[in-house]
Amino acid sequence: MPVSVIAIVALLAAVIGPLLRGLIVRYSVPYADAPDGDVSNDGDGSREDVSARPPAWRRECPACCQALPGAGWRGVAGPLAPTGRCPRCTARLGPAPWVVEIVAAVVCGLLAWRITEPWTLVALCWLALAGVTMAFVDVAVHRLPDPLTLPTYLGLLMLLGVAALVGGEAGRWGAAFLAGLGVAAFYFVLVLISPAGMGLGDVKLGLSTGTALGWAGWTVAVYGAAFGILIGGLASLVLLATRRVGRKDELPHGPFMLIGALVMVLAVG
Repeated sequence: MPVSVIAIVALLAAVIGPLLRGLIVRYSVPYADAPDGDVSNDGDGSREDVSARPPAWRRECPACCQALPGAGWRGVAGPLAPTGRCPRCTARLGPAPWVVEIVAAVVCGLLAWRITEPWTLVALCWLALAGVTMAFVDVAVHRLPDPLTLPTYLGLLMLLGVAALVGGEAGRWGAAFLAGLGVAAFYFVLVLISPAGMGLGDVKLGLSTGTALGWAGWTVAVYGAAFGILIGGLASLVLLATRRVGRKDELPHGPFMLIGALVMVLAVG
């Protein structure tokens, strides 16, 4: 892509960043904060019992109880300022200032640098922006809520469907769809083997990452899934060696899945 297009894509991602920040703050709700009768769908954290499920989304600032803007339907958030502060009490909300916006811009800019098919770029940027949101939520509270994972997957399928129609590649869409199911099934097996290490939220995220990788081919999907596990394992070893975490501590796997998928997509173009 021309430099001008890369810059425009990165700028648009940065502009969307405050909306992503709003979603991150709304869905970064620890299980311990769940009130009675207010539950969410399955997420990344199968270790918790049903009675400890979190509320579907955060509705107010935890410091001053000021309602967050744009509650919307099913937790659809209004944007929060890149400063990362509550507009009323200035308490810290979510990630550090400008981090979400910068990460979104860099990731989408890299995709625009490598992807030449316009509709494919739109589809992958959709996943990238949703992935940035989910990664921050997963790091914060170790869960991947259904209201983030499932719309991401459905939107990706639709956008890749448009790309397939425009390019006359219906077979490619079918292969990507099957790859998504295959990667999700692989993660589901890992959940059955080690439920403490992964949750069903990771399986649902695997539908999206597997589909995006499968668009480039089955081999890419296999390597991308394996690479996500590899870098997750290496990160765990580094954190253990530096005593940042203990042997019984759990790490979010979603960010490593997304990083693995991004690296493979960039590698194959």
